[in-house]
Amino acid sequence: MATFYDARHGYVRPTRRGLWFWLSSGLNSLHIWAERVRSRRELARLDDHMLGDIGLNRAMVEREYDKPFWRA
Repeated sequence: MATFYDARHGYVRPTRRGLWFWLSSGLNSLHIWAERVRSRRELARLDDHMLGDIGLNRAMVEREYDKPFWRA
């Protein structure tokens, strides 16, 4: 494994990240993306009166709904 120079810490060795780290990171991303899709769909189903109660309007909801799932 290569050694790198870090101005703050001097010479450092990067940590190895195992398969479990990458698998759990990937699954966590999938969970977050699915939650975004679900919550945006639910938001789009609300009527204008309910949106007004939470301080949103239809244009704001459409902008949010049109975002790709990977964008927060």
